[in-house]
Amino acid sequence: VELLLGSVPPMKGKAAIAGFYTEMFKRVREGLTVHGITADDEKIVSDTTSRFTAIADAPDFVVGPLMQGDYIEVRVLVTYY
Repeated sequence: VELLLGSVPPMKGKAAIAGFYTEMFKRVREGLTVHGITADDEKIVSDTTSRFTAIADAPDFVVGPLMQGDYIEVRVLVTYY
């Protein structure tokens, strides 16, 4: 498995991806609103808004700096191959 976010170097394998999210979830929670999903024989694409909410100060959060209680919403197209 490989995770490509664009804001951080590519992550390869279960341990790298789990480590990234384990650290993130210590300070930030993610909520998803799915606007639509399409699929074909090669991929699944999800049109999603991610809302990242800081449960503790996260000045180095990869999407943008957050202080406890702040949030950032980002509309993304997530593609699964």
